Amino acid sequence: MRRFINKVLFILLILPVSVNALNKIDRIEFQGNRSFNDKKLKSAIGYNRKVKYVFDDVSILKERIIDYYKRKGYLDADITVDFKKAKNKNIVLFIIDEKKLYKIISIEIKGNYILDKRRILKLSGLKINSPLDVDILRSSELNIGKEYSNLGYLYANIFTKINLIDDSNGNASLNILIDEGNKVLIRSIDINNPGKINLNVIERELEIIEGDECSYKNLIKSQSNIFETGLFRDVRFDIKGIKEKSDSVDIVFYLSPAKTHWIFGGIGYETPDIMAVRAEWGFNNLFNMNNWIQIHGRYAYSFHSGYIYEGRIFYLNPYFIIKKISFKIIGDLYNKNYINYIENRKYAEMSIGKQWVNNNFVSLNINFQIATYDSVIYGERISLNKYHTNSAYIDFNRDCTDNFIFPTNGYRYYTKLQYSGGILHGDNNLYKGYISFSLIKKYNNFILFFKNQIGIIKVFGASISRDISYDQKFTLGGPYNLRGYEQNSIGFRDPYGNIGGNALFCSNIGISSPDLYNVSISTFADIGNLVDSVENMFSSVVYWNPGLGIRYNTPIGPIRLDWAYPMHSPDSKWGRVYLSIGTIY
Repeated sequence: MRRFINKVLFILLILPVSVNALNKIDRIEFQGNRSFNDKKLKSAIGYNRKVKYVFDDVSILKERIIDYYKRKGYLDADITVDFKKAKNKNIVLFIIDEKKLYKIISIEIKGNYILDKRRILKLSGLKINSPLDVDILRSSELNIGKEYSNLGYLYANIFTKINLIDDSNGNASLNILIDEGNKVLIRSIDINNPGKINLNVIERELEIIEGDECSYKNLIKSQSNIFETGLFRDVRFDIKGIKEKSDSVDIVFYLSPAKTHWIFGGIGYETPDIMAVRAEWGFNNLFNMNNWIQIHGRYAYSFHSGYIYEGRIFYLNPYFIIKKISFKIIGDLYNKNYINYIENRKYAEMSIGKQWVNNNFVSLNINFQIATYDSVIYGERISLNKYHTNSAYIDFNRDCTDNFIFPTNGYRYYTKLQYSGGILHGDNNLYKGYISFSLIKKYNNFILFFKNQIGIIKVFGASISRDISYDQKFTLGGPYNLRGYEQNSIGFRDPYGNIGGNALFCSNIGISSPDLYNVSISTFADIGNLVDSVENMFSSVVYWNPGLGIRYNTPIGPIRLDWAYPMHSPDSKWGRVYLSIGTIY
């Protein structure tokens, strides 16, 4: 009896598992899908191989496929389901009869008085003879409604009526019906919780005024402007009266003040053989007018060469004379004390410019620099040379990537044109041009990247190409350009032992794997050269290196460990390894 009871209990125990195994779907397949491939359909219905589906889910998947086809213009699409078994696998086959694709043969717009028909058609994105895509129709309604809200018509209602013409061609006509409603005006603007921040600083960032139309675009822009001051950690707004559909509303901005000063310090290792200490103090509300001031210092010790110390003071007024034109003053001190060589630079710069989000900017700059080079022989310091360089330059930076710290798609470029000496006087008379361009593309979670840099220096007047001071020359080699070579090791050597050049080109190309726990692997190749003149750019050896790298993503940017093998460096048998922060592109 006990044996019989044990058998019954065992059967009852495994029965649900057995039934579930028989009921499980191992794979789905499609037949008759001429317009969309299997991968597209699986993505459209949200099919995930990691999810365990059973036969009860078939009707849900079928409805999703039909809905997708109808949204894409196949209004008469029909689907039947077949079940089959192969190698003990349960397979569900969706047999699709797409039938005809409905197309738009006419578009009529009614009820528009503020926007003309041409503008509405452009906003809708709809075209004659295009497929009747319901997703595009919904998107067109949103785009038209958004444009009306940007003009102050917050209650505008847009509806698209579809008229099917019953013939074998599958034609359809559209009626875009618009109820514009009344224009909404701003009755009052209130700033909630500004803290100790000057109200004038906040109000100058607003793109709206009392009595004007309530433009949703200008509200968003005002919110963004206030946040970009760096004085608040959160900025929100509310439109009082919109629920009641009032013709005049009250705007309230809710602010959460942030800390306006900071102090930073750290110690770390820098390639190739340097231990460095850094410190920084900053305040972004000087004079209670959102003026910035930063003081930065760095001391670095090289185990083989000597030490370097540098300091910088930075002042920024974001509103100089007129709105959004900034004024900057920078003062720099740089001193390199190596065993047999001392370099000292003092630098002052003033600039005016305009800056946008994500480090997009254009600026006009004037700077003055003094550079001295001394030699140390048997402990005695001997003065070698002293250069005064007075320059004016314009630079422009454009970042069109999806994330300026961790870009995966887009492009960015930087351009600088410099004039030194001449009417500005000084020891260096030169024209200097530089441009860098980066292209980043994500494909199947792999990131492909390409970067190219070109720089040219042309001397004029009494200056000689090889006598240009080292601080004005380009450098090449190291973790941010040619990774197979020692830092700043490519070019020609000046009388003081510094290596640089007047004509630069460098290209980097590579691919990074998908992230796994914030870690990815990259393969790359770098190629470039740095010579004394453009004429010698390709007549000498072109340096290049293949390489491998590991990236670990952190909040401040990826930490890169790169190994590269130089193809023109006999003194480096095993290649070079660099540890650095940030992308090369």
